[in-house]
Amino acid sequence: MVAVDLKITDFCPFGCPFCYQGSTLKGKDADLEYLLEIFDFLNGQNVFEVVLGGGEPTLHEYFSSILIELYKRKFTVGLTTKNKHFYKHFPEYKKFDDKEKKYIYIGLSFSNAEIIKEIIDNMIEYLSEEKGYKNFVFTIRPHLIEGVDFKDGKELSDLLDRFSFLSFKKKYLSVVYDGVLLLGYKSVERGKEYIVNFDKQSIEEYLLYLKKKNFVSDKGIGVLVDSVIVENYPKVFEGNLFFREGEYTFYIDAVKREISISSFSSHKFPFNDLYRDFEDFLKQRFSLDV
Repeated sequence: MVAVDLKITDFCPFGCPFCYQGSTLKGKDADLEYLLEIFDFLNGQNVFEVVLGGGEPTLHEYFSSILIELYKRKFTVGLTTKNKHFYKHFPEYKKFDDKEKKYIYIGLSFSNAEIIKEIIDNMIEYLSEEKGYKNFVFTIRPHLIEGVDFKDGKELSDLLDRFSFLSFKKKYLSVVYDGVLLLGYKSVERGKEYIVNFDKQSIEEYLLYLKKKNFVSDKGIGVLVDSVIVENYPKVFEGNLFFREGEYTFYIDAVKREISISSFSSHKFPFNDLYRDFEDFLKQRFSLDV
């Protein structure tokens, strides 16, 4: 295994009507001691990246401690957030007891390029006051949802053009722009009730155009996709090498204490006795449909 998506909370104040996690203000945090058990377990499974999600992960009561514990174990950390002030929940740099480079990938759930620019500028100003953060490398990637943020190929093309300003370095902070990630719509939880309409043919035509350009837009924006986009547009991605969900990655819901091949899989396995349940999961993970 290479990377793990880890749900650390089901609490979220943003109320997105299409949320495929169904997270609400009543959602609970995962227990910190259980999370520490998971981190130790993952250390022995050749996992190098842990991507934190929710709910809104930055609002977990012990989010700061969670980051510290992950870096103690030498993980690369990922984070998917809709919190404009996520950086204010980072630990004081003095709590990191080494000088090693620390990498954090931040997936921003915003389609408005100006909002993202404002978030990054504010983050740089806020964290640059703490010079210890010069050891951090922040990779920023907006997440764009099919049918929500773009409904046809032209909307997607126009959207990508607006992100052309995002590539720079600052004196105390290294910020790298790493393209955008296109997410396929997931009809799970509230996503089942939210009606989305999009021109699949138009999107496919634009993706085929991007494919000829190695998935780089006219203004130099790299385009990455999730497994749902790959499945939705087989004509575009035939001949490309993609690994199926659960092959090199897996998903842990630390709130419900469950494990599955992906965050949107309908088939969950218990995850209490970590080693035994993980072995059971590995044996059965591909025997059921996603």
